[in-house]
Amino acid sequence: TEAAFQFANVADSYAANSAQGDVRNTGVIGFAAFELQGPAQNALPPCSGQAFPADNNGYAPPPCRK
Repeated sequence: TEAAFQFANVADSYAANSAQGDVRNTGVIGFAAFELQGPAQNALPPCSGQAFPADNNGYAPPPCRK
């Protein structure tokens, strides 16, 4: 998996070219999300077919494998 980011010049930024903006109001915000696969997913118990799972004890059911 690869990620690529492309940045423009500060002078070309939205902040530098809007009425309320200023080149001093620029920065970098980055976020990358990756889907993980491995033994942790298989360690979950299979989901049950309980129609009303909260009826058992009043709490939400624990995570399960679909």
